[in-house]
Amino acid sequence: MMELEPFRVNKDGTTLYQNEYAGNIGAVDFYWTHALMPDETYHGLASNCDFTILNTSDKELMVSRIRICIYCGDTDGALPVNCSRYAINKLGTPVRTTWYPWYSKGEVGGYAVGFQNLTFVTVRGAGHFVPSYQPSRALVLFSSFVNGRLPPPA
Repeated sequence: MMELEPFRVNKDGTTLYQNEYAGNIGAVDFYWTHALMPDETYHGLASNCDFTILNTSDKELMVSRIRICIYCGDTDGALPVNCSRYAINKLGTPVRTTWYPWYSKGEVGGYAVGFQNLTFVTVRGAGHFVPSYQPSRALVLFSSFVNGRLPPPA
């Protein structure tokens, strides 16, 4: 299943359905982290609304042997890092490699965390279209994933 925010392609590959949760938590987190929303409102929304972008088939992928890499530019306004972190945390998957800075050309390229068969990576200085904002960092990220490794720690 492929996401075409706010739509998802069904398994038959020919029909779409609207993903009503696409990117919702990002706006909530943005308003809260920029002091535009009271703590009570944020905590009420976070505890009573299901903002996850992952559905049953995504969870099924998690228990398979298929490796998954989710990445975000750290300046992405369309799908903020907090939104992806929230969705991944909802899976309850144990962390295998804790958050660490990864490097590209001697500079911090972003941060990464490893789970069983899921890697979540941020790319420093990148917006929504990571490869167009940071092509060399994107290459390091994709090369690492294709080779079955996490991005380089130093």
